[in-house]
Amino acid sequence: KSFDYAQSTQFQQGGLGNYGPPTDLINPFPNGESTSASNFTYRVALSYHFTDQVQAYGSIATGFKSGGFNGSFLSADPNQATIQLKPVKPEDVTAYEVGEKATLFDRHLVLDAALFYNAYRNEQVFAYLLSTIILNGRPVPISALVLGNAPASHTEGAEFQITAVPFDGLTIDLEPAILRTRMDDGRFAGGFNLTGNELANAPKFT
Repeated sequence: KSFDYAQSTQFQQGGLGNYGPPTDLINPFPNGESTSASNFTYRVALSYHFTDQVQAYGSIATGFKSGGFNGSFLSADPNQATIQLKPVKPEDVTAYEVGEKATLFDRHLVLDAALFYNAYRNEQVFAYLLSTIILNGRPVPISALVLGNAPASHTEGAEFQITAVPFDGLTIDLEPAILRTRMDDGRFAGGFNLTGNELANAPKFT
């Protein structure tokens, strides 16, 4: 992937409709920037049937998400802009899972359960950069939303499926799940640190 960027900004000064001259923001990559990545992924799984109705399994799998660039509007803070223009590293995950599947009472009851642990390296996470610039002699707080990489994070939890058919025409289905997440190393470029935080969009119970 390659990336080229140019941006200028005009600030309103002295009342509505009055703008100062365009200001080009500092671009640390005037000749553009590029990034490339390759990856080998795999999945290994084993299962054992205790009976025709009950089995256990375990698996290890890897995943890969390519890197890229933030784009969008750059911050008026040159330090934030520099971080925004840096390439986002690829994300890797190793997923571990063990579980069981059981079909009982002539298929009238299904009991499935799984425990999982996902270890991420350079997980791509959106985070806010906070800073202050001086505008017309006054400090003005600004923020920038940046897609960056958390060096290490993980998710872990359990999922269950209970399906019962007590008689023809009635099906009862229950699928609870428990999830825990953590940034084990949340030190991002630019010096901000989210270590110990939970990941976004990760409900503890569903």
